[in-house]
Amino acid sequence: MQITRFHIITQKIPTKYYPLLKKLRLEAGKIWSDSLNLFFELFKQTGKIPKKSQIQKLVKSPLSHSQTTQAIQDRFFGALKSYFKNRKLNPNAKPPKPRKFYNLIWKNQAIRYKNGKVLLPLSRKSGIALSIPLRKRKREYLEDLLSSGAQIRQAEIVFKGFEYRLILLVKETVEINPPDRNKVVALDLGEIHPFVSFDGEEVLIWNGRLLRSYKQLRLKLIVLKQKLLAKKQKGSRRWERVKRSLDRQIVKVKRKIEDLEH
Repeated sequence: MQITRFHIITQKIPTKYYPLLKKLRLEAGKIWSDSLNLFFELFKQTGKIPKKSQIQKLVKSPLSHSQTTQAIQDRFFGALKSYFKNRKLNPNAKPPKPRKFYNLIWKNQAIRYKNGKVLLPLSRKSGIALSIPLRKRKREYLEDLLSSGAQIRQAEIVFKGFEYRLILLVKETVEINPPDRNKVVALDLGEIHPFVSFDGEEVLIWNGRLLRSYKQLRLKLIVLKQKLLAKKQKGSRRWERVKRSLDRQIVKVKRKIEDLEH
């Protein structure tokens, strides 16, 4: 029996790329906004919903890779699909909004992995490719997956709090033993402990204590941040230093929560 698994690998991007990434995120936001404006302009002129191929032919980017442009437009049309679906139920539903910034996305055809680095090309005119090294543990993990036949399906660069991070989506197909459908597992859902399971032989309790501790720590840091910032002049060097320091701590705890919930 074959099943498909998806693995997510994240990596902090070197700071030397930050000025370029800001320009690329601005360009990605322009692609989204231009696609949005062109879509509704054609819709008003013809009274028909424009096809994705029409928008893709007319909206291009001199800086971003063609796969990046297509991926952003795919997400834009996904948002439009949700908008038209919601409008049937709610006439006051609002369409997608223009974006100043947007995440950078590469499809699998544009992604290369070589010598421990992920290569993400930009447009042919620019002749630039981002070369992002992976840490040893993540590099070994990815190489093990690739050696077993897995594929990198998508790469996305996001801005979180104070840094840029690369998110790789790896698709793996594995063989597993078919489940025994004669066995039954009883689940008891709770408020404090998420659930308790019993299969007639073994009891498993998932208490989520570590996850709760991280969530409590995050809330404490937010309270501490508000308390310290209230005592300082907004915009001053001390205000900026305290804000930057606590923002980093909050984002780190948030990432730990996301890892546990994944």
